[in-house]
Amino acid sequence: MIVRMAIGCARAAARNSLPPPPASRRGTWFRQRLAAGLLVALALASCPSTRAAAPGQGYTPESPEVVAAVGRAIKFLQKDTTERRIGGRALMGLALVKGGTDLNDPLIKGAAEELAKAVETGNGLEDDNIPYTLGLSIIFLAELDPQKHGEQINGLLKRLLACQKPHGGWGYLGRPTGDTSMTQYGVLSMWEASRAGFATPIDAWERVCNWLLRTQDPTGGFGYQGVDPENFERTRQIGVRHSLSAAGSGCLYICQDHLGLASRQSQAGSLPSSLRRVEKRDAEQRGVVVRRTANVDAQRLKAAEQLGNAWFETNYEINPPGGYMHYYLYALERYQSFREALGGPPEKRPWYDDGVNILLESQAADGSWSGMCGPACDTAFSILFLVRSMRKSLTRAGLLGDGALLAGRGLPSDGELVQTRGGEVVAKPLAGPAEHLLTLMEDADNPEYLSAVEGFAELAGQADEETLNKHARRLRELADSPRPEARVAAVRALARTRNIDEVPTLIYALSDPDGEVVQAAVEGLRVLSRKPPKSPGTVVTDDASRRAAIEFWKSWYRALRPDTNWDD
Repeated sequence: MIVRMAIGCARAAARNSLPPPPASRRGTWFRQRLAAGLLVALALASCPSTRAAAPGQGYTPESPEVVAAVGRAIKFLQKDTTERRIGGRALMGLALVKGGTDLNDPLIKGAAEELAKAVETGNGLEDDNIPYTLGLSIIFLAELDPQKHGEQINGLLKRLLACQKPHGGWGYLGRPTGDTSMTQYGVLSMWEASRAGFATPIDAWERVCNWLLRTQDPTGGFGYQGVDPENFERTRQIGVRHSLSAAGSGCLYICQDHLGLASRQSQAGSLPSSLRRVEKRDAEQRGVVVRRTANVDAQRLKAAEQLGNAWFETNYEINPPGGYMHYYLYALERYQSFREALGGPPEKRPWYDDGVNILLESQAADGSWSGMCGPACDTAFSILFLVRSMRKSLTRAGLLGDGALLAGRGLPSDGELVQTRGGEVVAKPLAGPAEHLLTLMEDADNPEYLSAVEGFAELAGQADEETLNKHARRLRELADSPRPEARVAAVRALARTRNIDEVPTLIYALSDPDGEVVQAAVEGLRVLSRKPPKSPGTVVTDDASRRAAIEFWKSWYRALRPDTNWDD
Protein backbone atom coordinates (compact mmCIF):
# COMPACT_ATOMS: atom_id res chain seq x y z
CA MET A 1 0.00 0.00 0.00
CA ILE A 2 2.84 2.40 0.87
CA VAL A 3 4.47 1.70 -2.50
CA ARG A 4 1.22 2.28 -4.40
CA MET A 5 0.61 5.53 -2.54
CA ALA A 6 4.14 6.72 -3.26
CA ILE A 7 3.83 5.90 -6.94
CA GLY A 8 0.41 7.54 -7.07
CA CYS A 9 1.71 10.73 -5.51
CA ALA A 10 4.73 10.85 -7.80
CA ARG A 11 2.63 10.24 -10.90
CA ALA A 12 0.07 12.84 -9.85
CA ALA A 13 2.81 15.38 -9.34
CA ALA A 14 4.37 14.50 -12.65
CA ARG A 15 1.16 14.62 -14.63
CA ASN A 16 -0.79 17.44 -13.02
CA SER A 17 2.03 19.95 -12.74
CA LEU A 18 3.32 19.53 -16.28
CA PRO A 19 1.10 20.80 -19.12
CA PRO A 20 1.59 19.52 -22.68
CA PRO A 21 4.87 21.03 -23.91
CA PRO A 22 5.13 23.37 -26.87
CA ALA A 23 8.07 22.71 -29.19
CA SER A 24 10.08 25.51 -27.61
CA ARG A 25 10.05 23.84 -24.18
CA ARG A 26 10.80 20.23 -25.09
CA GLY A 27 14.24 20.23 -23.44
CA THR A 28 12.78 21.49 -20.15
CA TRP A 29 9.93 19.00 -20.46
CA PHE A 30 12.40 16.14 -20.79
CA ARG A 31 14.17 17.16 -17.60
CA GLN A 32 10.92 17.53 -15.66
CA ARG A 33 9.54 14.21 -16.85
CA LEU A 34 12.82 12.45 -16.12
CA ALA A 35 12.81 13.93 -12.62
CA ALA A 36 9.31 12.55 -12.11
CA GLY A 37 10.53 9.13 -13.19
CA LEU A 38 13.40 9.35 -10.69
CA LEU A 39 10.92 10.31 -7.97
CA VAL A 40 9.03 7.09 -8.61
CA ALA A 41 12.26 5.10 -8.44
CA LEU A 42 13.22 6.77 -5.15
CA ALA A 43 9.76 6.11 -3.73
CA LEU A 44 10.12 2.44 -4.56
CA ALA A 45 13.64 2.22 -3.19
CA SER A 46 12.72 3.83 0.13
CA CYS A 47 9.64 1.71 0.82
CA PRO A 48 9.45 -1.90 1.99
CA SER A 49 8.91 -4.32 -0.88
CA THR A 50 5.62 -6.15 -1.23
CA ARG A 51 5.46 -9.89 -1.66
CA ALA A 52 1.88 -10.40 -2.78
CA ALA A 53 -0.37 -8.89 -5.39
CA ALA A 54 -2.92 -6.49 -3.96
CA PRO A 55 -6.55 -7.65 -4.10
CA GLY A 56 -7.95 -7.10 -7.57
CA GLN A 57 -4.58 -5.99 -8.97
CA GLY A 58 -2.69 -8.78 -10.68
CA TYR A 59 0.99 -8.81 -11.49
CA THR A 60 2.31 -8.19 -14.98
CA PRO A 61 5.89 -8.53 -16.28
CA GLU A 62 6.13 -4.74 -15.83
CA SER A 63 5.20 -4.82 -12.12
CA PRO A 64 8.05 -3.31 -10.04
CA GLU A 65 8.43 -6.46 -7.94
CA VAL A 66 8.70 -8.62 -11.06
CA VAL A 67 11.15 -6.30 -12.80
CA ALA A 68 13.34 -6.20 -9.69
CA ALA A 69 13.32 -9.99 -9.32
CA VAL A 70 14.24 -10.47 -12.98
CA GLY A 71 17.06 -7.93 -12.63
CA ARG A 72 18.53 -9.78 -9.67
CA ALA A 73 18.24 -13.10 -11.49
CA ILE A 74 19.97 -11.75 -14.60
CA LYS A 75 22.88 -10.51 -12.49
CA PHE A 76 23.20 -13.99 -11.00
CA LEU A 77 23.31 -15.65 -14.43
CA GLN A 78 25.89 -13.17 -15.65
CA LYS A 79 28.20 -14.23 -12.80
CA ASP A 80 27.48 -17.98 -12.80
CA THR A 81 30.20 -20.22 -14.25
CA THR A 82 29.00 -23.61 -12.98
CA GLU A 83 26.76 -24.51 -15.95
CA ARG A 84 28.93 -25.69 -18.81
CA ARG A 85 26.55 -27.90 -20.81
CA ILE A 86 25.79 -26.42 -24.24
CA GLY A 87 22.04 -26.74 -23.76
CA GLY A 88 22.27 -25.11 -20.35
CA ARG A 89 24.32 -22.25 -21.73
CA ALA A 90 21.78 -21.77 -24.52
CA LEU A 91 18.98 -21.70 -21.93
CA MET A 92 20.83 -19.07 -19.90
CA GLY A 93 21.45 -17.01 -23.03
CA LEU A 94 17.78 -17.25 -23.99
CA ALA A 95 16.71 -16.02 -20.55
CA LEU A 96 19.05 -13.03 -20.80
CA VAL A 97 17.81 -12.13 -24.29
CA LYS A 98 14.16 -12.44 -23.28
CA GLY A 99 14.91 -10.49 -20.11
CA GLY A 100 16.10 -7.49 -22.12
CA THR A 101 19.86 -7.83 -21.63
CA ASP A 102 22.14 -6.11 -24.14
CA LEU A 103 23.04 -8.55 -26.90
CA ASN A 104 26.72 -7.76 -26.42
CA ASP A 105 26.60 -9.34 -22.98
CA PRO A 106 29.55 -11.76 -22.62
CA LEU A 107 27.32 -14.69 -21.64
CA ILE A 108 25.07 -14.24 -24.69
CA LYS A 109 27.98 -13.84 -27.10
CA GLY A 110 29.85 -16.69 -25.47
CA ALA A 111 26.89 -19.08 -25.72
CA ALA A 112 26.44 -18.24 -29.41
CA GLU A 113 30.15 -18.82 -30.08
CA GLU A 114 30.10 -22.14 -28.23
CA LEU A 115 27.13 -23.26 -30.31
CA ALA A 116 28.83 -22.30 -33.56
CA LYS A 117 31.86 -24.37 -32.57
CA ALA A 118 29.68 -27.29 -31.49
CA VAL A 119 27.80 -27.36 -34.80
CA GLU A 120 31.10 -27.30 -36.68
CA THR A 121 32.78 -30.06 -34.66
CA GLY A 122 29.84 -32.04 -33.26
CA ASN A 123 31.35 -31.87 -29.77
CA GLY A 124 28.68 -31.61 -27.07
CA LEU A 125 25.85 -32.57 -29.43
CA GLU A 126 26.00 -36.34 -29.03
CA ASP A 127 24.97 -37.01 -25.43
CA ASP A 128 21.83 -38.83 -24.34
CA ASN A 129 20.01 -35.51 -23.68
CA ILE A 130 20.48 -34.39 -27.28
CA PRO A 131 16.82 -33.30 -27.93
CA TYR A 132 17.05 -30.85 -25.02
CA THR A 133 20.37 -29.48 -26.24
CA LEU A 134 19.31 -29.14 -29.87
CA GLY A 135 15.90 -27.67 -29.08
CA LEU A 136 17.11 -25.07 -26.62
CA SER A 137 19.99 -24.11 -28.92
CA ILE A 138 17.66 -23.53 -31.87
CA ILE A 139 15.28 -21.46 -29.76
CA PHE A 140 18.13 -19.33 -28.41
CA LEU A 141 19.69 -18.59 -31.80
CA ALA A 142 16.30 -17.95 -33.46
CA GLU A 143 15.54 -15.40 -30.74
CA LEU A 144 19.01 -13.88 -30.82
CA ASP A 145 19.55 -13.29 -34.56
CA PRO A 146 18.20 -15.89 -37.03
CA GLN A 147 19.88 -14.26 -40.03
CA LYS A 148 23.32 -14.05 -38.47
CA HIS A 149 23.11 -17.59 -37.09
CA GLY A 150 21.23 -19.15 -39.99
CA GLU A 151 23.94 -21.70 -40.79
CA GLN A 152 24.02 -22.91 -37.19
CA ILE A 153 20.21 -23.09 -36.96
CA ASN A 154 20.01 -25.17 -40.14
CA GLY A 155 22.71 -27.51 -38.83
CA LEU A 156 20.92 -27.93 -35.50
CA LEU A 157 17.57 -28.48 -37.22
CA LYS A 158 19.07 -31.20 -39.38
CA ARG A 159 20.32 -33.02 -36.29
CA LEU A 160 17.00 -32.52 -34.47
CA LEU A 161 14.96 -33.99 -37.33
CA ALA A 162 17.40 -36.89 -37.66
CA CYS A 163 16.79 -37.97 -34.07
CA GLN A 164 12.98 -37.75 -34.24
CA LYS A 165 11.74 -41.28 -33.61
CA PRO A 166 9.63 -43.17 -36.19
CA HIS A 167 6.47 -42.77 -34.08
CA GLY A 168 6.92 -38.97 -34.07
CA GLY A 169 8.18 -38.18 -30.59
CA TRP A 170 11.66 -37.37 -29.35
CA GLY A 171 13.38 -39.26 -26.56
CA TYR A 172 16.56 -40.77 -25.19
CA LEU A 173 18.80 -42.21 -27.88
CA GLY A 174 18.86 -45.67 -26.35
CA ARG A 175 15.10 -46.02 -25.83
CA PRO A 176 12.37 -46.66 -28.40
CA THR A 177 9.80 -44.65 -26.46
CA GLY A 178 9.09 -40.99 -26.92
CA ASP A 179 9.71 -38.66 -23.99
CA THR A 180 7.05 -35.96 -23.48
CA SER A 181 9.54 -33.67 -21.78
CA MET A 182 12.06 -33.85 -24.64
CA THR A 183 9.34 -33.73 -27.28
CA GLN A 184 8.16 -30.31 -26.09
CA TYR A 185 11.55 -28.83 -27.02
CA GLY A 186 11.49 -30.51 -30.41
CA VAL A 187 8.06 -29.01 -31.12
CA LEU A 188 8.83 -25.55 -29.72
CA SER A 189 12.16 -25.29 -31.54
CA MET A 190 10.51 -26.25 -34.86
CA TRP A 191 7.86 -23.56 -34.27
CA GLU A 192 10.44 -20.89 -33.43
CA ALA A 193 12.59 -21.88 -36.42
CA SER A 194 9.58 -21.86 -38.74
CA ARG A 195 8.56 -18.40 -37.54
CA ALA A 196 12.11 -17.22 -38.24
CA GLY A 197 11.85 -18.46 -41.84
CA PHE A 198 13.48 -21.90 -41.67
CA ALA A 199 11.95 -24.94 -43.35
CA THR A 200 10.44 -27.58 -41.06
CA PRO A 201 8.92 -30.61 -42.86
CA ILE A 202 5.17 -31.05 -42.55
CA ASP A 203 5.75 -34.76 -42.09
CA ALA A 204 7.69 -34.11 -38.89
CA TRP A 205 4.81 -31.99 -37.59
CA GLU A 206 2.16 -34.54 -38.52
CA ARG A 207 4.02 -37.41 -36.87
CA VAL A 208 4.66 -35.61 -33.59
CA CYS A 209 1.11 -34.26 -33.41
CA ASN A 210 -0.41 -37.72 -33.91
CA TRP A 211 2.01 -39.19 -31.38
CA LEU A 212 0.84 -36.65 -28.81
CA LEU A 213 -2.79 -37.49 -29.59
CA ARG A 214 -2.06 -41.20 -29.11
CA THR A 215 -0.17 -40.77 -25.83
CA GLN A 216 -2.59 -38.48 -23.97
CA ASP A 217 -3.92 -40.09 -20.81
CA PRO A 218 -7.71 -40.68 -20.63
CA THR A 219 -7.80 -37.99 -17.92
CA GLY A 220 -6.29 -35.42 -20.31
CA GLY A 221 -2.84 -35.32 -18.73
CA PHE A 222 0.46 -36.57 -20.13
CA GLY A 223 3.01 -39.02 -18.77
CA TYR A 224 6.77 -39.31 -18.97
CA GLN A 225 7.65 -42.05 -21.49
CA GLY A 226 4.64 -42.13 -23.77
CA VAL A 227 2.77 -45.44 -23.90
CA ASP A 228 1.82 -45.55 -27.58
CA PRO A 229 -1.14 -47.83 -28.38
CA GLU A 230 -0.53 -47.15 -32.10
CA ASN A 231 -4.15 -46.06 -32.45
CA PHE A 232 -6.25 -43.23 -31.07
CA GLU A 233 -7.90 -45.22 -28.28
CA ARG A 234 -6.51 -43.49 -25.21
CA THR A 235 -4.58 -45.74 -22.89
CA ARG A 236 -3.37 -45.19 -19.35
CA GLN A 237 -0.05 -43.32 -19.21
CA ILE A 238 2.64 -43.73 -16.57
CA GLY A 239 3.84 -40.84 -14.46
CA VAL A 240 1.18 -38.27 -15.34
CA ARG A 241 2.13 -34.99 -13.68
CA HIS A 242 1.83 -31.25 -14.04
CA SER A 243 5.05 -30.40 -15.86
CA LEU A 244 4.48 -33.10 -18.48
CA SER A 245 0.80 -32.23 -18.88
CA ALA A 246 1.69 -28.58 -19.48
CA ALA A 247 4.31 -29.74 -21.99
CA GLY A 248 1.93 -32.05 -23.86
CA SER A 249 -1.04 -29.68 -23.91
CA GLY A 250 1.17 -26.80 -24.97
CA CYS A 251 2.54 -28.90 -27.84
CA LEU A 252 -0.98 -29.69 -29.02
CA TYR A 253 -1.71 -25.98 -29.34
CA ILE A 254 1.62 -25.36 -31.09
CA CYS A 255 0.89 -28.12 -33.62
CA GLN A 256 -2.61 -26.76 -34.15
CA ASP A 257 -1.18 -23.36 -35.00
CA HIS A 258 1.57 -24.55 -37.35
CA LEU A 259 -0.60 -27.10 -39.17
CA GLY A 260 -3.32 -24.53 -39.82
CA LEU A 261 -5.94 -26.36 -37.78
CA ALA A 262 -6.86 -23.43 -35.53
CA SER A 263 -10.30 -21.88 -35.87
CA ARG A 264 -8.99 -18.30 -35.82
CA GLN A 265 -10.68 -16.03 -38.32
CA SER A 266 -9.87 -12.58 -39.57
CA GLN A 267 -11.51 -9.78 -37.62
CA ALA A 268 -11.47 -7.46 -40.61
CA GLY A 269 -15.11 -8.09 -41.45
CA SER A 270 -16.22 -6.81 -38.04
CA LEU A 271 -14.24 -3.58 -38.26
CA PRO A 272 -15.75 -0.24 -39.18
CA SER A 273 -14.99 0.55 -42.82
CA SER A 274 -12.83 3.49 -41.70
CA LEU A 275 -10.42 1.05 -40.03
CA ARG A 276 -10.10 -1.60 -42.73
CA ARG A 277 -6.93 -1.88 -44.75
CA VAL A 278 -7.38 -1.27 -48.45
CA GLU A 279 -4.23 -2.97 -49.72
CA LYS A 280 -4.39 -6.61 -50.81
CA ARG A 281 -2.75 -9.15 -48.52
CA ASP A 282 -2.43 -12.89 -48.69
CA ALA A 283 -4.53 -15.22 -46.56
CA GLU A 284 -2.09 -15.56 -43.69
CA GLN A 285 -1.55 -11.79 -43.42
CA ARG A 286 -5.31 -11.31 -43.14
CA GLY A 287 -5.35 -13.77 -40.25
CA VAL A 288 -7.28 -16.44 -42.18
CA VAL A 289 -5.96 -19.87 -41.22
CA VAL A 290 -4.27 -21.82 -44.01
CA ARG A 291 -4.72 -25.57 -43.51
CA ARG A 292 -1.43 -27.36 -44.15
CA THR A 293 -2.34 -31.00 -43.57
CA ALA A 294 -5.01 -33.61 -44.12
CA ASN A 295 -3.17 -36.18 -41.98
CA VAL A 296 -4.17 -34.82 -38.58
CA ASP A 297 -7.84 -34.88 -37.53
CA ALA A 298 -8.74 -31.32 -36.53
CA GLN A 299 -11.72 -32.43 -34.43
CA ARG A 300 -9.64 -35.01 -32.60
CA LEU A 301 -7.00 -32.37 -31.90
CA LYS A 302 -9.59 -29.92 -30.60
CA ALA A 303 -11.09 -32.58 -28.32
CA ALA A 304 -7.62 -33.41 -26.96
CA GLU A 305 -7.01 -29.74 -26.16
CA GLN A 306 -10.33 -29.50 -24.34
CA LEU A 307 -9.50 -32.64 -22.35
CA GLY A 308 -6.10 -31.17 -21.43
CA ASN A 309 -7.75 -27.93 -20.30
CA ALA A 310 -10.17 -29.93 -18.16
CA TRP A 311 -7.23 -31.78 -16.58
CA PHE A 312 -5.73 -28.49 -15.45
CA GLU A 313 -9.11 -27.27 -14.16
CA THR A 314 -9.29 -30.36 -11.95
CA ASN A 315 -5.65 -30.68 -10.95
CA TYR A 316 -4.41 -27.08 -10.80
CA GLU A 317 -1.36 -26.51 -8.61
CA ILE A 318 1.42 -23.96 -8.90
CA ASN A 319 4.01 -26.00 -6.95
CA PRO A 320 3.02 -29.63 -7.43
CA PRO A 321 4.80 -32.46 -5.64
CA GLY A 322 7.73 -34.14 -7.35
CA GLY A 323 9.98 -31.12 -7.80
CA TYR A 324 10.93 -29.41 -11.08
CA MET A 325 8.77 -26.38 -10.19
CA HIS A 326 10.83 -23.86 -12.18
CA TYR A 327 10.94 -26.11 -15.24
CA TYR A 328 7.17 -26.56 -14.87
CA LEU A 329 6.50 -22.82 -14.67
CA TYR A 330 8.17 -22.25 -18.05
CA ALA A 331 6.02 -25.00 -19.60
CA LEU A 332 2.91 -23.62 -17.88
CA GLU A 333 3.46 -20.11 -19.25
CA ARG A 334 3.90 -21.54 -22.74
CA TYR A 335 0.74 -23.65 -22.52
CA GLN A 336 -1.35 -20.79 -21.13
CA SER A 337 -0.06 -18.34 -23.74
CA PHE A 338 -0.88 -20.61 -26.68
CA ARG A 339 -4.23 -21.45 -25.12
CA GLU A 340 -5.02 -17.73 -24.97
CA ALA A 341 -3.76 -17.07 -28.50
CA LEU A 342 -5.75 -19.87 -30.12
CA GLY A 343 -9.06 -19.15 -28.46
CA GLY A 344 -9.05 -21.64 -25.62
CA PRO A 345 -11.43 -20.98 -22.70
CA PRO A 346 -10.12 -18.32 -20.31
CA GLU A 347 -8.19 -19.77 -17.38
CA LYS A 348 -10.08 -19.18 -14.14
CA ARG A 349 -7.06 -19.60 -11.88
CA PRO A 350 -4.60 -16.72 -11.27
CA TRP A 351 -1.69 -18.87 -12.42
CA TYR A 352 0.65 -15.98 -13.20
CA ASP A 353 0.05 -14.24 -9.86
CA ASP A 354 0.51 -17.55 -8.05
CA GLY A 355 3.77 -18.20 -9.87
CA VAL A 356 5.09 -14.71 -9.22
CA ASN A 357 4.26 -14.93 -5.52
CA ILE A 358 6.03 -18.24 -5.03
CA LEU A 359 9.09 -17.04 -6.96
CA LEU A 360 9.28 -13.78 -5.01
CA GLU A 361 9.13 -15.71 -1.76
CA SER A 362 11.78 -18.25 -2.76
CA GLN A 363 14.39 -16.13 -4.60
CA ALA A 364 17.78 -16.39 -2.90
CA ALA A 365 19.77 -13.37 -1.79
CA ASP A 366 22.10 -13.76 -4.79
CA GLY A 367 19.14 -13.58 -7.19
CA SER A 368 18.98 -17.28 -8.00
CA TRP A 369 16.43 -20.04 -7.69
CA SER A 370 17.53 -23.61 -7.15
CA GLY A 371 15.63 -26.83 -7.64
CA MET A 372 15.98 -30.09 -9.51
CA CYS A 373 17.70 -28.58 -12.57
CA GLY A 374 20.44 -26.66 -10.78
CA PRO A 375 20.71 -22.92 -9.94
CA ALA A 376 21.60 -21.68 -13.43
CA CYS A 377 18.87 -23.56 -15.32
CA ASP A 378 16.20 -23.07 -12.64
CA THR A 379 16.96 -19.35 -12.56
CA ALA A 380 16.72 -19.19 -16.36
CA PHE A 381 13.38 -21.02 -16.35
CA SER A 382 12.09 -18.61 -13.69
CA ILE A 383 13.10 -15.55 -15.73
CA LEU A 384 11.31 -16.93 -18.79
CA PHE A 385 8.15 -17.38 -16.73
CA LEU A 386 8.30 -13.95 -15.11
CA VAL A 387 8.79 -12.04 -18.38
CA ARG A 388 5.98 -14.03 -20.09
CA SER A 389 8.48 -15.31 -22.65
CA MET A 390 6.04 -17.21 -24.85
CA ARG A 391 3.52 -14.41 -24.85
CA LYS A 392 6.24 -12.11 -26.17
CA SER A 393 6.92 -14.52 -29.03
CA LEU A 394 3.22 -14.89 -29.82
CA THR A 395 2.72 -11.14 -29.83
CA ARG A 396 5.64 -10.70 -32.21
CA ALA A 397 4.22 -13.48 -34.40
CA GLY A 398 0.89 -11.65 -34.61
CA LEU A 399 -1.09 -14.31 -32.72
CA LEU A 400 -1.75 -11.98 -29.80
CA GLY A 401 -2.39 -8.26 -29.68
CA ASP A 402 -0.66 -5.80 -27.37
CA GLY A 403 -2.71 -7.31 -24.59
CA ALA A 404 -2.77 -6.76 -20.86
CA LEU A 405 -2.99 -3.00 -21.23
CA LEU A 406 -5.07 -2.72 -18.14
CA ALA A 407 -4.00 -5.56 -15.89
CA GLY A 408 -3.14 -4.31 -12.44
CA ARG A 409 -4.34 -0.77 -13.18
CA GLY A 410 -7.85 -0.88 -11.77
CA LEU A 411 -11.00 -2.15 -13.48
CA PRO A 412 -14.58 -1.01 -14.13
CA SER A 413 -16.85 -1.58 -11.16
CA ASP A 414 -19.53 -3.02 -13.45
CA GLY A 415 -18.91 -6.79 -13.72
CA GLU A 416 -20.34 -6.84 -17.23
CA LEU A 417 -17.46 -4.66 -18.42
CA VAL A 418 -14.70 -7.10 -17.44
CA GLN A 419 -13.46 -10.45 -18.69
CA THR A 420 -10.68 -12.95 -18.03
CA ARG A 421 -7.77 -13.09 -20.47
CA GLY A 422 -4.57 -15.04 -20.06
CA GLY A 423 -5.18 -15.56 -16.36
CA GLU A 424 -5.81 -11.84 -15.84
CA VAL A 425 -9.02 -9.89 -15.29
CA VAL A 426 -9.19 -7.06 -17.82
CA ALA A 427 -11.76 -4.67 -19.22
CA LYS A 428 -13.85 -5.87 -22.14
CA PRO A 429 -13.00 -4.05 -25.37
CA LEU A 430 -15.68 -1.58 -26.37
CA ALA A 431 -16.75 -1.67 -30.02
CA GLY A 432 -17.36 1.49 -32.01
CA PRO A 433 -15.82 4.04 -34.37
CA ALA A 434 -12.39 5.37 -33.51
CA GLU A 435 -13.76 8.89 -32.99
CA HIS A 436 -16.18 7.67 -30.31
CA LEU A 437 -13.54 5.59 -28.51
CA LEU A 438 -11.08 8.48 -28.50
CA THR A 439 -13.73 10.75 -27.00
CA LEU A 440 -14.31 8.28 -24.18
CA MET A 441 -10.54 7.95 -23.64
CA GLU A 442 -10.33 11.73 -23.17
CA ASP A 443 -12.72 11.43 -20.20
CA ALA A 444 -10.98 9.36 -17.55
CA ASP A 445 -14.03 9.54 -15.27
CA ASN A 446 -16.32 7.88 -17.81
CA PRO A 447 -17.34 4.38 -16.60
CA GLU A 448 -16.52 3.04 -20.07
CA TYR A 449 -13.05 4.61 -20.12
CA LEU A 450 -11.02 1.41 -19.66
CA SER A 451 -13.16 -0.54 -22.09
CA ALA A 452 -12.72 2.25 -24.63
CA VAL A 453 -8.93 2.04 -24.22
CA GLU A 454 -9.02 -1.71 -24.83
CA GLY A 455 -11.36 -1.27 -27.80
CA PHE A 456 -9.20 1.39 -29.39
CA ALA A 457 -6.06 -0.71 -28.89
CA GLU A 458 -7.72 -3.52 -30.85
CA LEU A 459 -8.87 -1.18 -33.63
CA ALA A 460 -5.49 0.50 -33.87
CA GLY A 461 -3.84 -2.88 -34.33
CA GLN A 462 -5.99 -3.45 -37.43
CA ALA A 463 -6.10 0.07 -38.86
CA ASP A 464 -3.97 1.27 -41.77
CA GLU A 465 -1.43 4.07 -41.39
CA GLU A 466 -3.52 6.62 -43.29
CA THR A 467 -6.44 6.18 -40.90
CA LEU A 468 -4.29 6.46 -37.81
CA ASN A 469 -2.63 9.60 -39.18
CA LYS A 470 -6.08 11.23 -39.35
CA HIS A 471 -6.28 10.89 -35.57
CA ALA A 472 -2.67 11.89 -34.88
CA ARG A 473 -3.49 15.21 -33.24
CA ARG A 474 -5.81 13.60 -30.68
CA LEU A 475 -3.33 10.80 -30.12
CA ARG A 476 -0.57 13.30 -29.36
CA GLU A 477 -2.83 14.92 -26.77
CA LEU A 478 -3.67 11.53 -25.25
CA ALA A 479 0.05 10.75 -25.04
CA ASP A 480 0.00 13.39 -22.28
CA SER A 481 -3.14 12.04 -20.60
CA PRO A 482 -3.23 11.88 -16.78
CA ARG A 483 -4.02 8.16 -17.13
CA PRO A 484 -1.24 5.72 -18.11
CA GLU A 485 -3.60 3.37 -19.96
CA ALA A 486 -4.47 6.09 -22.45
CA ARG A 487 -0.82 7.09 -22.80
CA VAL A 488 0.20 3.52 -23.62
CA ALA A 489 -2.55 3.15 -26.24
CA ALA A 490 -1.77 6.55 -27.79
CA VAL A 491 1.97 5.94 -28.00
CA ARG A 492 1.45 2.54 -29.63
CA ALA A 493 -0.99 3.99 -32.14
CA LEU A 494 1.33 6.88 -33.02
CA ALA A 495 4.11 4.39 -33.71
CA ARG A 496 1.83 2.53 -36.11
CA THR A 497 1.29 5.69 -38.16
CA ARG A 498 4.81 5.13 -39.54
CA ASN A 499 5.04 8.93 -39.61
CA ILE A 500 8.49 10.26 -38.81
CA ASP A 501 6.90 13.50 -37.57
CA GLU A 502 5.59 11.62 -34.53
CA VAL A 503 9.11 10.81 -33.31
CA PRO A 504 9.34 13.83 -30.91
CA THR A 505 6.23 12.66 -29.06
CA LEU A 506 7.65 9.15 -28.76
CA ILE A 507 10.97 10.53 -27.53
CA TYR A 508 9.48 12.46 -24.63
CA ALA A 509 7.34 9.43 -23.83
CA LEU A 510 10.68 7.83 -22.92
CA SER A 511 10.76 10.08 -19.86
CA ASP A 512 7.30 8.98 -18.70
CA PRO A 513 7.08 7.85 -15.05
CA ASP A 514 5.17 4.73 -16.17
CA GLY A 515 7.38 1.86 -17.33
CA GLU A 516 4.83 0.47 -19.80
CA VAL A 517 4.61 3.83 -21.57
CA VAL A 518 8.40 3.89 -21.82
CA GLN A 519 8.52 0.39 -23.32
CA ALA A 520 5.77 1.28 -25.81
CA ALA A 521 7.81 4.32 -26.88
CA VAL A 522 11.00 2.27 -27.18
CA GLU A 523 9.31 -0.31 -29.38
CA GLY A 524 7.63 2.40 -31.46
CA LEU A 525 10.92 4.17 -32.12
CA ARG A 526 12.58 0.88 -32.99
CA VAL A 527 9.86 0.04 -35.53
CA LEU A 528 9.82 3.54 -37.04
CA SER A 529 13.59 3.50 -37.44
CA ARG A 530 13.61 -0.13 -38.65
CA LYS A 531 16.30 -1.03 -36.16
CA PRO A 532 16.68 -4.60 -34.89
CA PRO A 533 15.89 -5.49 -31.27
CA LYS A 534 18.59 -4.72 -28.69
CA SER A 535 20.25 -2.13 -30.94
CA PRO A 536 21.37 1.23 -29.46
CA GLY A 537 18.49 3.20 -27.96
CA THR A 538 16.14 0.19 -27.76
CA VAL A 539 17.04 -1.13 -24.31
CA VAL A 540 15.80 0.88 -21.32
CA THR A 541 16.23 -0.90 -18.00
CA ASP A 542 17.18 1.91 -15.62
CA ASP A 543 17.52 5.68 -15.46
CA ALA A 544 20.99 5.70 -17.01
CA SER A 545 19.85 3.73 -20.05
CA ARG A 546 16.74 5.92 -20.23
CA ARG A 547 18.84 9.07 -20.46
CA ALA A 548 21.12 7.43 -23.01
CA ALA A 549 18.13 6.37 -25.13
CA ILE A 550 16.67 9.89 -25.08
CA GLU A 551 19.96 11.38 -26.27
CA PHE A 552 20.37 8.68 -28.91
CA TRP A 553 16.94 9.26 -30.44
CA LYS A 554 17.26 13.04 -30.30
CA SER A 555 20.50 12.76 -32.27
CA TRP A 556 18.93 10.28 -34.67
CA TYR A 557 15.98 12.57 -35.32
CA ARG A 558 18.17 15.65 -35.64
CA ALA A 559 20.03 13.89 -38.48
CA LEU A 560 16.70 13.65 -40.32
CA ARG A 561 15.37 17.07 -39.26
CA PRO A 562 18.45 19.30 -38.81
CA ASP A 563 16.32 22.35 -38.00
CA THR A 564 14.79 20.67 -34.91
CA ASN A 565 15.19 22.80 -31.76
CA TRP A 566 15.30 20.64 -28.63
CA ASP A 567 15.92 23.70 -26.42
CA ASP A 568 19.04 22.06 -24.94
